[in-house]
Amino acid sequence: MGMGSPISAVLANLYREHLESEHFANIIPSSVTWLCYVDDVLVITPKHFDVRNLQARLNAVEPAIQFTLEEESNDELPFLDVLIHKVDHNLRFQVYRKPTNKNDLTHFYSSQDTKTKRGIIIGFFLRAYRICSPEFLDEECTYIHQTFTELHCPSFFIKDCKKRALQIINSPRTNTTPNKVIILPNSQVALNVSKVLSQANTRVAIASSTSIKDLTRTKSNHHEPVNAGVYTIPCGGCDKIYVGETARNLDTRLNEHIYAFRNDNLNNACVQHRNSTNHLMKFRDARLVIKETNFRRRKCLESALIAVSNRIKQNKGSFTISEVLARILLKTVNPAIT
Repeated sequence: MGMGSPISAVLANLYREHLESEHFANIIPSSVTWLCYVDDVLVITPKHFDVRNLQARLNAVEPAIQFTLEEESNDELPFLDVLIHKVDHNLRFQVYRKPTNKNDLTHFYSSQDTKTKRGIIIGFFLRAYRICSPEFLDEECTYIHQTFTELHCPSFFIKDCKKRALQIINSPRTNTTPNKVIILPNSQVALNVSKVLSQANTRVAIASSTSIKDLTRTKSNHHEPVNAGVYTIPCGGCDKIYVGETARNLDTRLNEHIYAFRNDNLNNACVQHRNSTNHLMKFRDARLVIKETNFRRRKCLESALIAVSNRIKQNKGSFTISEVLARILLKTVNPAIT
């Protein structure tokens, strides 16, 4: 399975749950605490437990799935973005960052809207309040303030985000969701409108501003063909006509028919008619019956005009879509009508 496939993570989790319930459950003793999140596992064992032996037995289940082991050091163990401290038989928690962390975050003068910048800082403070034990909370808040100050965020802006994070933490959780969502382009007007609509239980999603991709993208010079639609070609030796449709100019399509004539292309209906009757098509008298650029409408109109081809032979002018549809309806009611 490809890593980018949407179903890969779902199937991987299902298979992991199958291994845990059908195989690992018989290996992991009841004295061991097994906490798994995706492909990371936190294992808490008794003091003199043989962890190496447990690792070897787990790795023997499926050769393609091999566990590595990282034991606590100095009574500390990182797990995901949490650094776990063991203090006097109790656990304390702190936000963990890898040594390679560079704090490459959104700059205050970037093109992102203010709501996005505010949301990032609020998210950092929320993580601090939800993870950190009291003795580590002030240190983490100071780190957040310093980090975003270096990204040129004003001090009042950071403090306001911290205040908002505290309100979220202390407010009771509700399951109410907005009834409507409106997407608006990034602008100050959109921000002002979002405050008003929020009172009406309507959320405003702010779309990103112009990106570098939009600025460097070459604009297409493609134009809709002026002669796309359904056309007819009369036969020079009988009263039959050929009805076709094209998404390009009529002259381009006629040149393809003429080329097929010269090369005796048996896949071409006009060539088949010539070979069976020895008649030539009157390409100079070909005309566009209805102009239509939409593919599905064009195909439907082509079939419709074939059904009323007798009238096309008698009328040298153009048709409107309404005339064609009305003629089909009459022919459906009374097949004798031509």
